[in-house]
Amino acid sequence: MPQFGRDDPSYDIADLRDYDLPPEAPALAQGLFRFNGINLRHCVIENGATDWLRHVDSDALFQVLDGELLVDLRLPDDAGIRNIVVKAGQVISIHAGVEHRTYSHGRAVLLVMDALAA
Repeated sequence: MPQFGRDDPSYDIADLRDYDLPPEAPALAQGLFRFNGINLRHCVIENGATDWLRHVDSDALFQVLDGELLVDLRLPDDAGIRNIVVKAGQVISIHAGVEHRTYSHGRAVLLVMDALAA
């Protein structure tokens, strides 16, 4: 968990090693920080998927720390689905209004940033 209320109120710190996937759970999303209208989450996905979703007024950013994240983007006007592989060390920004879902075959560890209202 982020450490708040220490002797120095000028910063907060989170140790990502404290977060891991519970046994038999396909995914974990743990809120780390909220700042400047942004929600920062640490996520672990193992052979799992999210539901389709769309952020109407904001972009979503995914930084893959370990493994591979698979992203499906639903193309406008029912033109199909675009599949994207995001590898460790890469970052992808999904623009506002684009319907998407994320999943993994294996284990993926990532940071996700989106608007607090998203």
